[in-house]
Amino acid sequence: MARYPNIGTLLEKSAQDGGKNVELFTVHRSLLSIMSNTLAFLAALVVVFIINRFKPDLNLLGLISRSWYVPGEWLYLIPFGILLEIARKYHDDLYTFYLYTVTCQSGLLSLTYTMPNIRYVDIRAIEVVQDVMGRIFNYGDIKLDTAAQDTFEVFIEGVRAPRQLAMLVEELRQHSIRTLGSGAAAGASTAETFGD
Repeated sequence: MARYPNIGTLLEKSAQDGGKNVELFTVHRSLLSIMSNTLAFLAALVVVFIINRFKPDLNLLGLISRSWYVPGEWLYLIPFGILLEIARKYHDDLYTFYLYTVTCQSGLLSLTYTMPNIRYVDIRAIEVVQDVMGRIFNYGDIKLDTAAQDTFEVFIEGVRAPRQLAMLVEELRQHSIRTLGSGAAAGASTAETFGD
């Protein structure tokens, strides 16, 4: 099943817009990639429910002071906080793919915000990283490396069908090299690692 548009559809869309560096599509983090947080939310919710069910008169500050009373229902803040973290993780990163560049907006809901923008012709390596759960549920990370830095410059985290997206990035890179000419991408051979 195709998760992302094919290169022909994307090039058609850009041709309709005049061949400029138009936005082709955007990608969010997959909900499956934050599945462990969802399991923690459910476990915390069950534990808090059981505590409140069998110990309804629980005083959370009873060990510290008998004069202060904090009911056990306040424990529901723990699963609520985990739920907020799930929402933050899902909406914290936005990956935008243009005709000639890719932009990774990280930290939309965090204290630090970064927005690296790289041209496809500058990409030297594309690496797909999947753990065991990622291989089972088809999600993973994609690292895009340029010659500008020692580490990977763009880290696309927890996306669905990462191999398909990595191949699409490679096709967009090849299209950029053909369109912009070999002078723009001198020595632009990429090492792809799709992790097997």
